[in-house]
Amino acid sequence: MKIKPLLICLAMTALVTLSTGCTSPATTGSNQVTGTVTGLPEVQQQRVTIDGELEKVLQISDIKARRLDGFLQVQVTLRSLAAETLPLETKFEWFDRDGFKIDNTAELWRPSQISGGATSEISAMAPKAESETFRFQVRRANPIVRAE
Repeated sequence: MKIKPLLICLAMTALVTLSTGCTSPATTGSNQVTGTVTGLPEVQQQRVTIDGELEKVLQISDIKARRLDGFLQVQVTLRSLAAETLPLETKFEWFDRDGFKIDNTAELWRPSQISGGATSEISAMAPKAESETFRFQVRRANPIVRAE
């Protein structure tokens, strides 16, 4: 089964990342994990950023990628270790083969949620065929507060 080696790899990478104090510049206070992607040999070692408070209750159990009509499609599987439903926001960023970020006007935080103890697949399609790599970010959703 491919999931067990992936989990071991992600756990080891997370341990190294945490012990060195590495944080993601995109989300202050977050830990960045590098995971191996299954499906496309050229799409490897992509960055997954989990908000610091979620890292104890949320795991990445799988990352898959494929080309569909020339566009990079990615699916990230999240696993909740929490007892309650977690309100989340997720975002994908896309990069060309030289590592430059691809402009994407649809690049927004998307609301999501995952029930306690459940798994959830989050998928996205690159906006341009030139996309070669990606970054996936997940954070706790901020409640909307209305002024009275």
